Amino acid sequence: LKSSNTSVQKIIKNWIEINNKYDSKTWNFKITSKRIISWLCNSRLSYDNAGEQYKIDFNHIVRKQALHLLNQINKIKCYHEQLVGISAIILVGLAYNDEKNLIFKGLDLLKKHIKYNLDSFGFPKSRNINSAIFFLKYLILIREWFKESQKEIPDFIDENIFYLGQSYAFFWKNIN
Repeated sequence: LKSSNTSVQKIIKNWIEINNKYDSKTWNFKITSKRIISWLCNSRLSYDNAGEQYKIDFNHIVRKQALHLLNQINKIKCYHEQLVGISAIILVGLAYNDEKNLIFKGLDLLKKHIKYNLDSFGFPKSRNINSAIFFLKYLILIREWFKESQKEIPDFIDENIFYLGQSYAFFWKNIN
């Protein structure tokens, strides 16, 4: 965050030139998910005050990576990695008005992911406090992205944040 816009843009431009085509190392699901989130959440450094060609290239590679995540999500076994990928897909949908389809697909994946990994009381089925914190973190992030984009927050996100908050409080109450 201390870097100048031109330095960050140069690094990203170099990455795009070298990694425009799929490579299993640089397009690893977890890394790609976090890269998309990082690039879009830090758009003031990576996007604002950039040239037109940079913006075109940046937008193209972000969308391309999001589609890659969407195509690979069902192959990922780790539910933490899946949640990060789903979050990245939703963020791309929110960041680009013409990618609303990604919001719907991402929200559908999120609903399925929650149903599969959380019980009806909002407890992680693993009964692991770290899982509760992880889910809480990403659901709060997604809710904040909806707020920032001035789009209506889906009710199921707020409901699950509430239930996860209760399960987190339950964990801590019992630990103490």
